Amino acid sequence: MKIVKQNQAEKFKNSEKCEVLEYGLEDKDINLATAKISGRYPETRVLCK
Repeated sequence: MKIVKQNQAEKFKNSEKCEVLEYGLEDKDINLATAKISGRYPETRVLCK
């Protein structure tokens, strides 16, 4: 088990309403991320083809 503190996370801002904290676990198969979404995200409808 590995402990990763919040200050070790990499912060991304996808939009005004979506912030992501990514925690690198130094494992090629897995990482951990948390997203804080405040409001509608994505702001426009996304159509998958």
